[in-house]
Amino acid sequence: MPDKNFLDRFSRLEIPEDRQIDWSCLDVELTLPSPPLVGEEGIELEDETLAGRRVLSGVPHFVVGCDDLASAPLERWGPHARRNRVCGEEGTNLDLVEEREGGGLNLRTWERGVEGETLACGSGAVAAAFTRRLDGGARTITVVPASGIPLVVSFPGPREKPDSAILSGDARVVFRGELGADALT
Repeated sequence: MPDKNFLDRFSRLEIPEDRQIDWSCLDVELTLPSPPLVGEEGIELEDETLAGRRVLSGVPHFVVGCDDLASAPLERWGPHARRNRVCGEEGTNLDLVEEREGGGLNLRTWERGVEGETLACGSGAVAAAFTRRLDGGARTITVVPASGIPLVVSFPGPREKPDSAILSGDARVVFRGELGADALT
C-alpha cells in the first residue's frame, strides 16, 4: 500500500496555472532520507547462494553484484529472493548490478508487487548506488536501469552515513489512473 504521507505530499503539488508542462517527459529530483545498510547476507537458492547487501531505500532491496548482467538469470533468482526468509515477511526487491566504465552502474531490478523485472526503479537505483558508495564510489553515481535512461544518485555527507540521497533523472508518464479514497484506508 502506498505511504499515506507520500500521497498527501504528492497531492499537494502545486503548479502555477500559467505554466505549461509537458507531462510526458519531466526531469525530476527527489531528496530522500539516507538509506541504511541492513546487512550483508547470502540468500540460499536451489543450487547456489546469492551474496549481497540488504538496503532499505524506502522499500527493502537486496543488491547483488554481477560480472555479466545481461546473462544473469533475474527471472529465476527474483521470485526466490523476493520471498526469502532472510528478507522478512514483506519480501524484497532484487537488484543486480554491474560496474560501468567511469564508476557508474548498470541495473536490473526484480520488483516485489510487480513480480517481474521493471524498466526502472528509483529506490533500486538509490540502493545500488549506496552499495557502490560504501565500496569507495564517488558521491555522485550514474545508474543505468533496464530502460537505458540514466538516473543520477548523489550522497552528500560522510560515506558510511550520508545526510541524504538525491535521485534525479528523466521521468515519463507511462500510465494515468485515479486513486480512490478507499485506497488510503
